Amino acid sequence: MPSTLVARLVAITLTAGTAVLLATGASAASWDPFETESLIAKTAPEFRPNAGVGCELPSNALSLEKAIDLALCRNPTTRAAWAAAQAQAASLGASESGYLPTVTFSGGETHVEGVVQTGSTARSEQDTENSVTALSWTLVDFNARRSEVANARSLLLAAAHSGSATAQRTVYSVIQAYYGAMATEQAFHANQQTEGNSARSLEIARALQSGGAATLADVMQAETAYQQAVYQRIQSNTAALNSRANLAVLLGFSADQALALVPATTPSAPAVTARVSELLSLAARQRPDLAAARDQRAAAEAAVTNARAVGRPKVSLGAQHTVNDVHLLPRANYNSVGIQITVPLFSGFQTHYGIRRAEAALEEVTAQAEQSRLSVSLDVWNAFHGLEAANQELTTSATLAKAAATNEEIAIGRYQSGVGSMLDVLTAQSAGANARIIRIQSEFNWQAARAQMALAVGKLTSAADLDVIAPITAR
Repeated sequence: MPSTLVARLVAITLTAGTAVLLATGASAASWDPFETESLIAKTAPEFRPNAGVGCELPSNALSLEKAIDLALCRNPTTRAAWAAAQAQAASLGASESGYLPTVTFSGGETHVEGVVQTGSTARSEQDTENSVTALSWTLVDFNARRSEVANARSLLLAAAHSGSATAQRTVYSVIQAYYGAMATEQAFHANQQTEGNSARSLEIARALQSGGAATLADVMQAETAYQQAVYQRIQSNTAALNSRANLAVLLGFSADQALALVPATTPSAPAVTARVSELLSLAARQRPDLAAARDQRAAAEAAVTNARAVGRPKVSLGAQHTVNDVHLLPRANYNSVGIQITVPLFSGFQTHYGIRRAEAALEEVTAQAEQSRLSVSLDVWNAFHGLEAANQELTTSATLAKAAATNEEIAIGRYQSGVGSMLDVLTAQSAGANARIIRIQSEFNWQAARAQMALAVGKLTSAADLDVIAPITAR
């Protein structure tokens, strides 16, 4: 084979390979000529196209707002939801590409050599070059492309709204975990206080026994209460460590990541001023999962239109430029253009059943959308009354904790003075310990309840959204 032919074949191969690499490479993959990904950002303000990049833990104490920001950036569940939306954006781009023509090129070069025997022996060589550039453009398809694009666009909006719902659920989980870590830490300190109070009672009982003013039974009762307090303190320490680990994982870090949290303000609960009907209307406008259900229904409607278009004619434009050069023969160089009409006549009832399947799918998503609406109304109802109860519990627990602490001091003072009994002391200390835990739990429940309310109405993207639902009034 002549060296010039080899060189030309190598050049063709390199050119084709370069074109493929440019079309499928990482740099080209980020190109979005139809700007389909911009719809995600318009639909879901929480969208982060570069999730997982530049999300580092701050060197100082971690605030709730920063914890939410880290989770939206690093949490694998949220990142997967945005990746699914980006994949659907690419599907929309592929559907919109149907409005553009397709252009293909094929070419080759052949060298043939051999011996020809026709009475005498002669050596023969022949070089052939050919190339074809073809264009195909669908002109009319009776809404097939339009319905396909509408279906892909609705599915993209549904994916974006689903990503928003996932992000809001992630924020809710972070709020629960953040305040849960604080609550378990406070419970640990409360149990330390209970342990200290029990140790003090035990010390007083032993002193009184040595002076003959208390019995061995008093000492044993105090000893039992003290060991129980030690046991509770050990358990609460484990719970606090586990809560920190749970928060770290939610933020996208390893469970052993050390976290320092900004101390929370002790809240004084405000009254819930909004009505349930107002909150239901707000949820109908804001809930991303409701919007996703409506988008799914719109996509199903477009799928029905597309299924019907399959059985309709299609008109396409075709054009072709051909070059054929054979050694010792005239060089052929010609163009062709034409219109092609495709009319489906019979497809073995595939079109018929495709339409029935699409219509059944539409009925299914319509029912699912209605179920989503009912579920949202229940979420709002439960969240509203949960927040009302949390407000009342917060007020009651503050009074309870104050009264129990006073009673505890009185009981230990009376016993130390020889007036009260060890049973009175233990009863007061048990009530005090329970009151401290109830107070801590009520503060956590209130924080979780207002987060649940914000989630129920579809607006939970930052810590500021909590103050819109129920602002903190420092005591």
